[in-house]
Amino acid sequence: MRLWTSQSIVFYEELVTNGLAYNNRKSSWMGENVDFAFDWMAEQMRKRIGEPPLPEIKRPVWAWYQWESKKKRIPPLSTMDKTNDKEVMLEINVPDSEVLLSDFELWHCVLWGVGIINDRHLYKKVTSYSQDYLDLPIDIQKIVADSWERIFDLKKRDKEYASRAVRNRSIQATLWCVRKEWVISAKVY
Repeated sequence: MRLWTSQSIVFYEELVTNGLAYNNRKSSWMGENVDFAFDWMAEQMRKRIGEPPLPEIKRPVWAWYQWESKKKRIPPLSTMDKTNDKEVMLEINVPDSEVLLSDFELWHCVLWGVGIINDRHLYKKVTSYSQDYLDLPIDIQKIVADSWERIFDLKKRDKEYASRAVRNRSIQATLWCVRKEWVISAKVY
């Protein structure tokens, strides 16, 4: 499966030197919610594609399968995270069995700790709580977390969301690591 990932120059140097690179750093841009969401995604990866190849790998590496549409799969460099002085856009070819695809737009529900809920009764029940997801009662947490399974269903769409054509959406990919032999190209910017 062809993917694109933007990584720090340090990540790339590790990849070149060691033949494998991974990402275990905590997020600095949103705090606790992001750490919780990343850990949730790592658990989904364990369930769906298996354990990481090394025990020290704890967090996913993020990549793009489809940036905006089937016709516009490659992300432009101008949209990449500019937190480091230099970044590297890697084009990689990863075995399908080592990738978990998910809907980028719906992923934000996990990031923000909100449910993906169509049923109006459940919606009112879940949204009647104003506190953080981790502070919700256990039964409400379960409803919300169960709804997040929808980010992996790339074929099904409810009527409201189906107004956007399936071919015109962003699909992210998570994998445990990047291996040197997967690299098709690397562009430093």
